[in-house]
Amino acid sequence: MQEKEVFLKKISNISIIFYILIFLVISKNVGAGDIIFQSKIYEYINQIKGFKSNLIQASNNSIEEGSLYLKNKKLRIDYNTPSKIRIIITEKKAMYYNIDLQEVQYFDPRNTPAYIFFNMFYSKEFFNNASFNNNKNNIVVTKKINVDDQEYSLNIYFEKNPLLIRKIESTVNNEKTIYSIVNPDFNPTIDLKFFSLLNPIINNLN
Repeated sequence: MQEKEVFLKKISNISIIFYILIFLVISKNVGAGDIIFQSKIYEYINQIKGFKSNLIQASNNSIEEGSLYLKNKKLRIDYNTPSKIRIIITEKKAMYYNIDLQEVQYFDPRNTPAYIFFNMFYSKEFFNNASFNNNKNNIVVTKKINVDDQEYSLNIYFEKNPLLIRKIESTVNNEKTIYSIVNPDFNPTIDLKFFSLLNPIINNLN
């Protein structure tokens, strides 16, 4: 039961990451705030063809470290510590692979909070209520979203000089999760086979 609860919570957290990163890659609508910095952020976002970074996730005094990859509506996160876990999400199918336990679970992201990420491809007004706040050293994009009848408050932090995404904060029910983006690479070369959903145990995939 405990393993299942951890799995469901992790999928929800990954869904939030996917939501934010898709927003960063494809959002073209203008929200409220400083027009100059909004323009710079959108120009910066529109140049992104893919995404790769190290990831440090902190929540409830626990820290998880890994790597994150995003390309062509596909997301992969490899957690290295404290447990080795791989999660791959595509539009219609997703895989949770616990490497330590050698367990694989498949699920339909359309039946999870991940489904909201794909709706934004079809709604031109999806990000109209995001706000852009120009601070002294950074720009903060704020957004509220509803997932499974729960409201998430998101803060996305951009360093100004040079313009880089640095941190994402997600808060729900007074519980905050912080995702620190380390060594981001916004146009990496990633083979789409890297996002394969074939069972890694049966097919001996790394």
